[in-house]
Amino acid sequence: MIIVSDTSPLRYLVEIDFIGLLHSIFGSIVVPTQVITELSHPRTPQAVQVWVSKLPDWIDVREGDASRFPALGAGEAAAIALAIDLGVGLIVDELAARAVAERQGIKVIGTLGVLRIAGQQRLIDFPDALTKLRKTSFHMSDDLVEMMRQFGHESSGDA
Repeated sequence: MIIVSDTSPLRYLVEIDFIGLLHSIFGSIVVPTQVITELSHPRTPQAVQVWVSKLPDWIDVREGDASRFPALGAGEAAAIALAIDLGVGLIVDELAARAVAERQGIKVIGTLGVLRIAGQQRLIDFPDALTKLRKTSFHMSDDLVEMMRQFGHESSGDA
């Protein structure tokens, strides 16, 4: 299976040391060159910069046509364009980009969705992953965290 990823999911999965989940769940990940540029920014966390400097072989970097969606950031626009061109799903967190992708008929999942799948497949402890993610700059409301924690208990048979 192949899926395209935007910047945010890669960044946060690297930060919480769960980037390998993408390969375990999806196999090959296509990443636009614009996303690699965003991940290489000097203000990006050091762990992300190190990861991007030594990309694993399951990351396939391709040029995406960001001009097709000028209202979005370059990485988001290029990721959506690649997902359309390849006829595959997209991993993206930003709400505006998700809305555009869904209007294009693209199946969308975010960082939390990836962690949820990994929890269902028993690849990670889902509540622990939420705790780690919460310690980053990832934006999620307290209500969403609580809802996801409840999901984690239900999927692991704890509640």
